[in-house]
Amino acid sequence: MALEIEHTHLPIRGLNLHVAHVGKGDLGTVVFLHGFPEIWYSWRHQMVAVAAAGYRAIEPDCRGYGLSDQPPEDEEASLDDLVADVLGILDALSVPKAFLVGKDFGAMPAYEFALQHPDRTRGVACLGIPFSPVPFSFDTMPEGFYVLRWREPGRAEADFGRFDVRRVVRTVYVLFSGAEIPIAKEGQEIMELADLSTPLPAWFTEEDLDAYAKLYEKSGFGYPLKMPYRAIHKIPNQLDAKFQVPVFMVMGEKDYCFKFPGFETAMRSGIMNNFMPDLKIAYIPEGSHFVQEQLPEQVGHQARPPAQDAGPPATDPIERLPKGGGGGGAGHEGRAGKPEVVAEVEARWDGVAVAEAGGEVVAQGNATEAKEGSLADMIDRALEKEFPESEGEQDGGETNPGSFNNTVSEKQVVFMNKNNLEARTLSKPANVTKDLAPGYSWNTLNFLNERTLKGTFFDNYKPQTDLQCR
Repeated sequence: MALEIEHTHLPIRGLNLHVAHVGKGDLGTVVFLHGFPEIWYSWRHQMVAVAAAGYRAIEPDCRGYGLSDQPPEDEEASLDDLVADVLGILDALSVPKAFLVGKDFGAMPAYEFALQHPDRTRGVACLGIPFSPVPFSFDTMPEGFYVLRWREPGRAEADFGRFDVRRVVRTVYVLFSGAEIPIAKEGQEIMELADLSTPLPAWFTEEDLDAYAKLYEKSGFGYPLKMPYRAIHKIPNQLDAKFQVPVFMVMGEKDYCFKFPGFETAMRSGIMNNFMPDLKIAYIPEGSHFVQEQLPEQVGHQARPPAQDAGPPATDPIERLPKGGGGGGAGHEGRAGKPEVVAEVEARWDGVAVAEAGGEVVAQGNATEAKEGSLADMIDRALEKEFPESEGEQDGGETNPGSFNNTVSEKQVVFMNKNNLEARTLSKPANVTKDLAPGYSWNTLNFLNERTLKGTFFDNYKPQTDLQCR
């Protein structure tokens, strides 16, 4: 049965915000944040894919956009409001922690939320916009640069007002899907840079255009011009910012934003690592500004929920498991309330596979060794280090190295394959069967020996030479 995106409104900080949502969230929650001229609809492909993998996908229409309420007309647009709205949505839905995925100006509240609320953030993925510790400056750009034009109160309103909403959205999509920065000549307005003879991008249908037009007919362009264009210069200085969560960036190399002053330097020079110790960047050569709509499968492959939330089977997650930290939203809590990861097998983006126990590396190898089955040995050594041979006899008098005995307090163990494609957690020290871990797909654990799926798992644990690493 195909998953269908549902819709609701939540009372958040005095406004009714429209929220699109899909999925049960057994493995955690992913919050998508759109840009301009986008709306919840722009993340439709990724929302369904994430939900199919076991997550709950949430995509609010930003305040003043689409089906969400308009703020008071005299209210100044503020990034802090967007951050507070995200927090309000998580609270309203009783979501303790979420993974944030932002696009275009939606990246800004995603970054800021992670800085302000690291305890509520599992990780951040952003498309198209790098983190900036200082306000964006476009002083070197020509006067006809669209951001400078639209920042001027009343100018864009007059330009847009000459056309119906559908024509405005169409023109912006045509312009923004190109590789060149939209810049008007003297005496020319931005809407005149494309006309109806300019074809829509091949991946953007007339039906898609109708969906956007319908939503902007409801909201208009008043607040969308305030946020982001009349607010981005108000970003605070954050030269001492330090992200405590993993950050992943996806950049289409044919995104016109890549040509903004300083953007490519910021992404390729490594300077962002000063603020983001756990930063990974992926480039999509043919990707445009709307890469998540243009190439949804590639974006889905690059930017998916974090491995600590048991990353979806067919995708690459964008986050490593935290060293010695608790598992994701799908984990079962231990007796102390918070699950403790006592053994990890991790595959880093640099191709080095690592097995850890108690935060200490006990084995490592390269991706090839992991693929050939050495990863199973890493798991075994990690377990043996954390849980030496039990004093009592199990399994008819045999003691299995690395197995748990019944005196061990409830723990959580995480196994990962070489590409961080999957992780699943088990939380009982003994007698762990698939029936005791509801919501987990044991086939995707990659333990293909049927013996491990029968009776107890840990008491039957032996090195799995047939562990498959995709």
